[in-house]
Amino acid sequence: MKYFFNNDEEWAKFKSELLSWIGTPYRHLWGAKGRGTDCNQFVGNALTQAGLLDGYKFDIYSPEWYIHLDKEIIYDYIISNKKYLRSGLDFIELEPDNLYRGDYLLFAYHSPKGLMNHVGVYLDNNEFIHSAPERGVIVSELNDHWKKHLKKVLRLVEL
Repeated sequence: MKYFFNNDEEWAKFKSELLSWIGTPYRHLWGAKGRGTDCNQFVGNALTQAGLLDGYKFDIYSPEWYIHLDKEIIYDYIISNKKYLRSGLDFIELEPDNLYRGDYLLFAYHSPKGLMNHVGVYLDNNEFIHSAPERGVIVSELNDHWKKHLKKVLRLVEL
């Protein structure tokens, strides 16, 4: 098993796609670059546009799902869409330390039940990109505030 984004060319392509979304406003259940996206749709669309995911499927979910449900919708969404990854790729789960470029960061943020309700992608140099309510797609510092909410890391690997 080899970490996929050790390949500088693949990382440059994916990072370029991620950064091209900066400034896209936050819109629940949208996934249109420049028009609106939520965190879940942002990551799925960026993977698709970079040629790493052959489309994806999702169910409609309420903006307040993490308050009313006991279901890990974002995590389940990623796992159920693994079958659409480019052949020979998969995700492995890691503890939230030793981050590397391209890692998926899953956060439990303002969730009374501790559900993972936010996702972003680690860029490097202690920064990650995500679609934040009221701010849209931005790059943020992975500071102590964010680290205390980080629950799980998924890393793309070649089998």
